[in-house]
Amino acid sequence: MTVDELKRSLSELLSEEEEYHAADWDRVQDLSIALLSRIRANQEFEFPVELVIPYLTSFAMRREDEAEALRQHSILAAYLRQR
Repeated sequence: MTVDELKRSLSELLSEEEEYHAADWDRVQDLSIALLSRIRANQEFEFPVELVIPYLTSFAMRREDEAEALRQHSILAAYLRQR
């Protein structure tokens, strides 16, 4: 996995959560778990572990807490805007 592939997958995840009340949280969970598995299988690239891993493992928290979801979404979106 490359950083570009990671960013594409994270963008897909953010898109799925874009409309909080209309989000398919089961799909968010599936995407998060799948991406986490891909990262763990291929850790030979650099990425902000302290940002990405907590995001991928906190989908249940985001589902329950809209304010936390918006906070995490903003942080991850800022990372994705970086070159």
